[in-house]
Amino acid sequence: MALAWLVTLPSAAAVGAVAASVVVHGGTTGVVVIALAAVAVAGVIVVLSRRNPVHADNVNSGRTASVRPVAPPARASEPDQAGEAACMWTGTPSARSPR
Repeated sequence: MALAWLVTLPSAAAVGAVAASVVVHGGTTGVVVIALAAVAVAGVIVVLSRRNPVHADNVNSGRTASVRPVAPPARASEPDQAGEAACMWTGTPSARSPR
């Protein structure tokens, strides 16, 4: 996520700087150019968003996930021969077992 912000923020600043420069140095023409570019980008986003529309009929029709039953882990109810409780996941003596 940090990498995304490190890319997004400078990119947004660069786009804003270019837009501001075009407006300042281009006057009314610069404002019109930036407005047309913004409308074009918005139009492309709308067209791309309609390729695979999500609606009430297909909102839950994605990939189905199957859940495999897993046997519960064995519990260490009694200490092993060394007097230490065994780890319930690995069966090895626990580092935190009482001595």
